[in-house]
Amino acid sequence: MFLKVENSQLLHKAHQHIFDSFTLKKGQITAYLSKLMGDKHASIHVVDETQVGSTCYYEISSIFDEYNNIIVTVINDETEKKQLQHKVEHQQALNVVGQMAASIAHEIRNPLTSLKGFTELLKLNADDESRMYLSVIDSELQRMEQILSELLVLSKPTTMKMELLELDQLVKQVIEFMLPDALMKDIAIQYISPSQQIYIGGNENRLKQVFVNLIKNAMESMHSGGTITIEMLTNDCAIAELLIKDEGAGMDSTTLKNLFQPFYTTKTKGTGLGLAFVKKVIEEHDGAIGVNSELQKGTSFHLQFPIYTFNQMDTLEVSAKNSAYLVT
Repeated sequence: MFLKVENSQLLHKAHQHIFDSFTLKKGQITAYLSKLMGDKHASIHVVDETQVGSTCYYEISSIFDEYNNIIVTVINDETEKKQLQHKVEHQQALNVVGQMAASIAHEIRNPLTSLKGFTELLKLNADDESRMYLSVIDSELQRMEQILSELLVLSKPTTMKMELLELDQLVKQVIEFMLPDALMKDIAIQYISPSQQIYIGGNENRLKQVFVNLIKNAMESMHSGGTITIEMLTNDCAIAELLIKDEGAGMDSTTLKNLFQPFYTTKTKGTGLGLAFVKKVIEEHDGAIGVNSELQKGTSFHLQFPIYTFNQMDTLEVSAKNSAYLVT
């Protein structure tokens, strides 16, 4: 099952054919077999990237029984362990962001406030040309302040009030807000709404920020216009799925791997904090996020939320979560 071959395809073949299904660096098999023959035991970690959208990790351990002239090999599936390690690393990265934000807050915010104040004073007696340059300075100062705010909010736990929300109406409000900007960029937003009303438990402002962020990213990837398709689906598992698909430049495997890491960005003026915020908020809503992308064809984000029924309203109305979130 791990090797994805029939028994007949392995029988009477050399031991190294076990590795045909896995991604290995050059020389790894040679080093593994040399250690096995020399020390009589060896182990190696391998990766299976043949399945679209998922990566599996295995540990292959072998013992060479010289007396009987046989090799006994055990393959352990370590995929779940690796996934947990990635989650821990992601959380540690978020913690580092919080620590950095707390340490630089006073160092940057105080002089920033002074600079903004002096810029406003200079505008009072400036001519038209000077006022134009001062406006550029003021715009850049505001951008600096926004970046600082993104860092600061992530470092502060805040109470997030949860309420019953109709997901369809929430998405329509965000699309209406984003539509003028999309039309100016020759981008159409197509929304395929659900056949029935879908209610979820959530925080309206935070979810709107998530949807705005994802639609904005989609628009920025479509330099020649096109269509953003937003579709809402439900399944038998009481899960609402929101699909946001663009026709942009797409992403390579390296970008996909690091997409939700804080400070990772491919934009020249990006902070790399937007998608870290998106992932954080969705997880606080007991949801999940996935992404598929292909270069020159586009990207699709899949958001999943548990559907709430009306008999859950009593517990939902008093529900509140302590969360650290980012304002973008």
